[in-house]
Amino acid sequence: MPMLDSGERYVDEGPKNWELFYQHTGRYLFAREQVRGKVVLDAACGTGYGAAILAGAAHLVVGLDHSQEALSYCRHHHQRSHVHFLQGDCCHVGLRDGAVDVVVSFETLEHLEDMRSFLHEIRRVLKPGGILLISTPNRPLYAVYNKGRRNVYHRLELDEGEFTRLLSEFFAIEAVWGQRHFSKKDLPLVREFAEQEVPVGPDGLFRRAVRVALRTCLPEGIRSRNWPVAQVWAHKCNIGEVAPSHGVYMIAKARKPC
Repeated sequence: MPMLDSGERYVDEGPKNWELFYQHTGRYLFAREQVRGKVVLDAACGTGYGAAILAGAAHLVVGLDHSQEALSYCRHHHQRSHVHFLQGDCCHVGLRDGAVDVVVSFETLEHLEDMRSFLHEIRRVLKPGGILLISTPNRPLYAVYNKGRRNVYHRLELDEGEFTRLLSEFFAIEAVWGQRHFSKKDLPLVREFAEQEVPVGPDGLFRRAVRVALRTCLPEGIRSRNWPVAQVWAHKCNIGEVAPSHGVYMIAKARKPC
């Protein structure tokens, strides 16, 4: 039986929710450019689609998750000769000190009871000078995005200042980006859920005009796959379009001191 896609654990089969697709895969495509030829740990790898994306550039990928159900899916759909999936706890990774060049951990931090134990363990398994790529919701804008509803899967959410201060206890932060911005046309839908003014990113008006023009001459087969809708979300979920304070999610690149 296929695993249910809750939004917390993305499943890359069946009909596409384009917003979730570009949120989740966009982070890993972004990370893939940073892991070429490296040994990588994907901490809390979920259903393994991200480990498979990273494997397109990495020398070796180890996917770690606590869920046996998720790992069974990983091994069935995403097993590769240089991708290995392990069951374990992100706060007690079964790898030796300095075992990996890069740790990737997207949308994990907010689920943990003890964030500092997790970051301490990640620092332990990284080589000196190794890289951490990590994302987490930006609490003020995530609340707006969720229209005031609490995410029952999250133990604690952070704002930008809390996120960077926490990371700085363990790593040297090199960059922080935002992902999934609001545009002006979104404001009437979300303003009532905001405690302060909602920052907006680029509207992409030119891109939308091009998409509308193309849609009129696209073959029916492409139109039926919601290509224009997919492109809207590809733009909104692109990493690097906005500062972390303008994103529903924050993505950081940090380095373990040598």
